[in-house]
Amino acid sequence: MTGTIAKYALRHRAIVLALTLLFVVAGVNAFEHLPVEAYPDVTNVSFQIISLFPGHAAEEVERLVTIPIENQMNGIPDRTSIRSVSIFGLSQVTITFEDSPR
Repeated sequence: MTGTIAKYALRHRAIVLALTLLFVVAGVNAFEHLPVEAYPDVTNVSFQIISLFPGHAAEEVERLVTIPIENQMNGIPDRTSIRSVSIFGLSQVTITFEDSPR
């Protein structure tokens, strides 16, 4: 098998040189258009839900706002984690997703 390929390559040098040149040009073109970042973003996709509930204590914000939001967001597909913070008059829920291409 290898001998047959070698014989063909030696007989048809022009085709082999043309294919080699084509691969080199394609490689240089791909290298020039390759996006390069100094500090690439490797974090997973996430989003935040921030809710204001002015004048209420942290316990009330958690019970009336944060926990219902977390319960509704539990069924989202490809969800990795849900984290929340409840402080005086403010609820912040952060949802992180799997980093898998579709």
